[in-house]
Amino acid sequence: MGERRRVAQHAGGEPSVWRDPSGKASIRGILALAVIVGMVYFGMQVLPVQASTFRFADAIRDQVMLAGGRRYSDETIRRNLVNVAANLGLPIQSGDIRIRRPARDIVIEVNYTVPVEFIGGFTYQWNFSPKSEGPVIF
Repeated sequence: MGERRRVAQHAGGEPSVWRDPSGKASIRGILALAVIVGMVYFGMQVLPVQASTFRFADAIRDQVMLAGGRRYSDETIRRNLVNVAANLGLPIQSGDIRIRRPARDIVIEVNYTVPVEFIGGFTYQWNFSPKSEGPVIF
């Protein structure tokens, strides 16, 4: 039979992933820590952008519902959406918003890009294209 591999144990007597049998930090433990730190960093860069885009998509749906009942002008809708985007920190201009009113409906589409910066000067250009449509009641 083969020789049993010893696993380092900490004070509680349980095996440790972070240390090798000699008590020094193991490569596997260091790599695991690096992966965890990388995932946390990535989440801190991406999740706020994703949350803002979800909230902006909700604002688009709200504008469709309000425009369907109150007959908002296209310029009023654009102004409202640009204000919401500014509050959320999204780089959206009036020209990024497309509003169509085909046969008793309203369709709002917005195409925009959010730059997400990472360590080392790498910037990812994240494209979003939320769209909402609904009936015009009046």
